[in-house]
Amino acid sequence: MASWQELLDRPEGTFTSFKSTPTMSRLPETSAGISESERTILIVEDNSGDVALLRHTLDHHGVRSRIVVMKDDERASKFLDGAEAKEQAVPALIILDLNLPTKTGRELLARVRQSLLLKDVPVVVFSSSEAETDRQEALRLGANRYVTKPSNLDAFLNIVRF
Repeated sequence: MASWQELLDRPEGTFTSFKSTPTMSRLPETSAGISESERTILIVEDNSGDVALLRHTLDHHGVRSRIVVMKDDERASKFLDGAEAKEQAVPALIILDLNLPTKTGRELLARVRQSLLLKDVPVVVFSSSEAETDRQEALRLGANRYVTKPSNLDAFLNIVRF
């Protein structure tokens, strides 16, 4: 199984499961020493079909982390406020859609990168946009990866296998 670090180090266009291993080197300090089942993956995605595919993929690859889904940036911001206030766990990974109902995922990504507590959390932008400008902007704002959402199930399965 791939580690979190291997996920982030893979070439563009490949996307693996989020299976973690004890050798994770760039997880936020707040996640160090926490078992996988105690780690939180935050998915910020308003499309329930995409959420279902992500959940299925994580489950299929044996990820036992706690999955938290927020359907808009306002709820995600409240969740992250709680993490910063140490009322809840800092996510070990954020999967972020760029096109959210109110604000854009770019604004949420910028907020994460400006936070002293959240700035080292890996962020994978998972977007339907194939525009090079969107990809470049997400990477400039600090996304670790930019993955274009596939248009059908077969294509989705091709980008998430090892």
